[in-house]
Amino acid sequence: MLNGITQFFLKKEIILIVKHRNSTPLINDANKAKYIFISPLIFWKSTAIFGRNSKIRYRAMAVILNIISPKYIININWITRLDTLYFVWCKQQQKKFIVVQHGSYVAGLITDIPHRVAKCNIFLAWSEYFKETLEKYNKGKKLDCIVWGNPVYNQYNRDTFSYKPEAVNKILVAPSLLTGERLKSCNALLKKLDELDFDVTVKEHVYQSVRSASIEGYAKVSGDLFSILKAQIFDIIITDVSSAMNDIIFFKTRAIFFSPPGNQDFYIENVYSQFMKNMALDIDSVNSRQGLTDYIDINAQENLLKYLVSPGNNNLEDL
Repeated sequence: MLNGITQFFLKKEIILIVKHRNSTPLINDANKAKYIFISPLIFWKSTAIFGRNSKIRYRAMAVILNIISPKYIININWITRLDTLYFVWCKQQQKKFIVVQHGSYVAGLITDIPHRVAKCNIFLAWSEYFKETLEKYNKGKKLDCIVWGNPVYNQYNRDTFSYKPEAVNKILVAPSLLTGERLKSCNALLKKLDELDFDVTVKEHVYQSVRSASIEGYAKVSGDLFSILKAQIFDIIITDVSSAMNDIIFFKTRAIFFSPPGNQDFYIENVYSQFMKNMALDIDSVNSRQGLTDYIDINAQENLLKYLVSPGNNNLEDL
């Protein structure tokens, strides 16, 4: 209804988009010239008067969707009840619920079953690898997987970045959430870096101190990793199965893969390990600076990025 009015008078259609690091790049000038972007969470919050998880609240949200009748609903996930409402409503109204890939999962592996079972009409995949992986998990479904690239990366011309002249001193350790033996292994790594006289800084996972124990005794940075990477503050960044690996490589920083064993095989056997040597498996033999830099392989990390993230643009007219 409302979408028809805006289309008639403004020559623009309405898109409901849940804002996230990987979806907001779609709200660019070129797309804003053709679409009106509204966050559905505004309406979701307004329905809280009906009770947090009540059926009436979801029905009220469905009524709002009927009134707006957006061209697309865009999110970065499909696993909540609200996402299911978007999916069902779009199916009934012959609209499109679009989900944007927002990470490389666990080192390129979709380990969580709810993330494997697609509940959307269109999935914007980072690469052909992720497209094929999701299609394999959803055989027989009416799912349109499109190789879109990473919307964040699509904003940049990567040719404008370059690797710094080789230097080995400032190291950032940026792991995913660590617990148990994997946390002990990370602390052992940090101690070894200290012994080898590196300038070491830690960037903890945002939930490290909440869900586990904080890493103590080292300088720390927080906030946006992109700003750190673009400034090329560090010579080397060490990470594990985190999606940060893609960011590190994209902005052309030397990377080392360090993923200690855990309670699941995927910490060792994953897509990253198909391209890069895992220093955690041989950490006891790393007794010199040269021994550490031997784990840097720019060709390998570039090939990993090429495999996991294709180039693309954020033009919604391409859908």
